[in-house]
Amino acid sequence: MIVSGVLQTASMDTTALMQKSPDMTTCDVVTSAISVASREGRLTYGLNDCVTALRSSPNDVVACILPVSSSSNDVNRNIQALLIESICLEYDILILKVCTDVCLLITSSTDGMSCTDMKLLDLYQDVWNDHQVFPE
Repeated sequence: MIVSGVLQTASMDTTALMQKSPDMTTCDVVTSAISVASREGRLTYGLNDCVTALRSSPNDVVACILPVSSSSNDVNRNIQALLIESICLEYDILILKVCTDVCLLITSSTDGMSCTDMKLLDLYQDVWNDHQVFPE
């Protein structure tokens, strides 16, 4: 799904979304986070802009929506995607790999993280905890 498609499907008001059942789908949470970040001017779009944002202020990034590795023969594009993923891993930034051609960064607001950012990170934490394998 491209960004315009994601933003078009995110028509639900943030307050209504937060009052919705806690059984929101992953898509609901991610779509809401992208929509709110876009409205607040905290969304970075495109590989070049994402690399620039990560180089200048990686600690401000809440999440990275990264395209799944493609069979693209564009070496520059593949290197940029690898660089973005490496920086995100180094700074413990949430990485969501999706079947898309775009890269998005959600940055925190000047007031800290929004409710949707927190919901996205909580979802990630829940998934991470559910899939951890602890040695006996």
